[in-house]
Amino acid sequence: MPTTLAALAKGSTRSKIVYTVNWDASTTADAKYFLEEATDSTFTTGLRTIYFGTASSKALTGRIAGKIYNYQVQAVKPGLVDSGKRKAANGCPVGP
Repeated sequence: MPTTLAALAKGSTRSKIVYTVNWDASTTADAKYFLEEATDSTFTTGLRTIYFGTASSKALTGRIAGKIYNYQVQAVKPGLVDSGKRKAANGCPVGP
């Protein structure tokens, strides 16, 4: 029986328009993460994958001032059931 992975979006912080989005690591060894970004909280507008890899955080730059970006993460590993997509509790506004 496949095991479900877990990945929790912990939120995001900003400093001089450099964002770090981080999440709790999966308890499954060698899990990889898809990090998605959208410009709405329902993840239907501007949705794109901005990271795929093994790290549990991603620094971001180049976002548009005045917009709020939302993030969700999903853990995956071949041969196992992917985790559900976990949304960050808050959007991250880009300052001027």
